[in-house]
Amino acid sequence: MKQFSLSFYRYFLAVFLTVCLTVLWMPALTGCEQKNVKRKESTGHFLLISDFSPQEDLTPQGGGILVVSVTPKTDITVTATLFDTTVTLSADTAYQEDGVPPLTAALTLPISRQQEVDQICFCCTFNGQQEIYYSGFITVAPSANTVTDGATVTPDDDSYINVGCELVAEITAENAETFWGNTVDDASRPTNNYLPKGTVDYVSGAEILHPSVGKSYRLLRCGRRIYSGAVAVRKDTLPSENRMSVAKIVRDGKYTVFSFDTLFKAPFTLELTGQDYLNPLSGDYRVSKVTFDAVSINFRYCTAFSGSLELPDNPLFNHASVKQNPYDCTLTLTLKEPGAFYGWYAEYDEEDRLNFYFLEPTRLYQADNEYGYALYDATIVVDAGHGGAESGAVSANGTKESICNSLLAFALQKELKSIGATVVMTRDSDTTVPAGARCDLARSAKPDLIISIHRNAGGGNGFSSYYFSPFCVSLAEQIRLETAKTDLYRTIDTTSWHYFFLNRVASCPSVLTENGYMDDAVDFAAMLDEETQQKAARALVRGIIRYYLSLPR
Repeated sequence: MKQFSLSFYRYFLAVFLTVCLTVLWMPALTGCEQKNVKRKESTGHFLLISDFSPQEDLTPQGGGILVVSVTPKTDITVTATLFDTTVTLSADTAYQEDGVPPLTAALTLPISRQQEVDQICFCCTFNGQQEIYYSGFITVAPSANTVTDGATVTPDDDSYINVGCELVAEITAENAETFWGNTVDDASRPTNNYLPKGTVDYVSGAEILHPSVGKSYRLLRCGRRIYSGAVAVRKDTLPSENRMSVAKIVRDGKYTVFSFDTLFKAPFTLELTGQDYLNPLSGDYRVSKVTFDAVSINFRYCTAFSGSLELPDNPLFNHASVKQNPYDCTLTLTLKEPGAFYGWYAEYDEEDRLNFYFLEPTRLYQADNEYGYALYDATIVVDAGHGGAESGAVSANGTKESICNSLLAFALQKELKSIGATVVMTRDSDTTVPAGARCDLARSAKPDLIISIHRNAGGGNGFSSYYFSPFCVSLAEQIRLETAKTDLYRTIDTTSWHYFFLNRVASCPSVLTENGYMDDAVDFAAMLDEETQQKAARALVRGIIRYYLSLPR
């Protein structure tokens, strides 16, 4: 009897431990494995498309948005189905460079208290031909919160978004790019807005996931969308409205500074008003003529604004005025001349004041040199593109673009220093400097101008210059015109718009130049010739001088 009891207890203990270990291990299983869901396999052979996203397993949160995308080879029709919801993908022209643009759509994930599992079915059709592709398992986690409780604190205005009033986001990045909340792409536009570190707003609990670009975003109540990595999210409560007053308006020798006392660090939007772009709906922000005539700052949630806006003897603005709107207010700074604007940035100081810094144009001094002028007061950032592991284009003999960029960048540095400018280099050797670090370095230098040196590739020859913001058009054009006067290049392209990373720094005029083609034998040989690069550097300097001469005084 004792022997039977001992065996029974051992058996019972073994069963008990097995059950415990199984329960502990279960959470590690995917939702599909727990529910014994069979994985569906794609049957397409990539005849109609070259890629689709997402392909991997994902675990997004219910109530969020998942951006799906397909890279088509021709003009095809694509639908995506998830949880019995089907959407038709459309051309995402914000990414269009050449050829057929990618197709994208936004899938709203179900709000549920239970975990939901499915795969996205991509159905691609063209002239009766069909290909089917499946994503990995999409395991939708239970929703963290809803937005029904945010209606009472969200302004009754279409430019705001009801994200609830439980979670608050605080911007932790020094200069955080925001997108319009009614978009889901990752396209940088000159109409995007940048918010300083410390800004707070109510934020969505669920994220917008964009697997094809490896980004995630959150929605802000102010109507903007921001990178998830740029904010810290916490449970908190914000004041129902903001109140602002003018602390001071001063000129510090380089900037016109507007300082404001605020009840809390609410978001704002800044816009150059009156500017037309070639075709913004298709992502084309080229400027045929610079027409903006004012800076408009909308202070979100501000229902009370006070203080003097007098502008005695200001080189930038003729007039400043405030309009009180139902749920916010708008500060309008009228420029002395259309397009006569040179950059801005905003930050909170140690007293929690919101300060806007508007760059004033640097002074030119007459001098006895080949240019006739000196830049004693100017700080110029010279960016030698790529570097280190990021080699850029490679020539036929294996020479890296980063090396050729440095040859011209260092020649430009020497030439600018010779006429009195302070020059800040983003790199001094062939080392890897991430794009974000270059932008941080450029902003911290508080420059008067940024010029990025690159070489082109992909068939062709010659020179081109690019701007991002409309106030940078003139600088890019003056550099192009001076370069065109030389015999350095066989082709001089028209000045154009592009969202190159360093061009997006808004604190001063910034341009990117493509100085010859790595895969063109004539251009490449010139890149390695020291005398030719010195000549190219002098042409760039003449363009900078011509830009400053063209400014109103």
